[in-house]
Amino acid sequence: MQKADIVHRAIAKAIDLVIVGMLAYLLPSIFGVLSAGLYILISDGFFHGQSVGKKLTRIKVVLTDPEKSGKICTFRQSLIRNAPYAVVIVFGFIPFIGWFIIFPLGVLFLVVETYFAYSDDQGIRMGDIYAGTQVVDEGV
Repeated sequence: MQKADIVHRAIAKAIDLVIVGMLAYLLPSIFGVLSAGLYILISDGFFHGQSVGKKLTRIKVVLTDPEKSGKICTFRQSLIRNAPYAVVIVFGFIPFIGWFIIFPLGVLFLVVETYFAYSDDQGIRMGDIYAGTQVVDEGV
């Protein structure tokens, strides 16, 4: 399978993070923060393995298990591969502690995940390893 271009992945993640921000700030209080966390957790299970950002950039998440190779990411795999992002997002909204402790750790995590996705031949990041997934071009 043809791994997705890192630029398309970055654009897709940026789009999804805009959606997360809108959910967190436009919906009331804790409901908005939890909705944002839930969206990031299950987003790759929408649209046949595509979050909104992935749908717009024409990439998708597929399974790497040889018996299921090429099948689309389910909500279960999406939850596994995106759990660290959701934790960072939810804890990032905690006053003071969130911005000064959790947010820098989240940025560090994002940098490490991006490095793995960029440097791996298949574009697999740590979340993909645990979920048994890979991000590929939509046409594949």
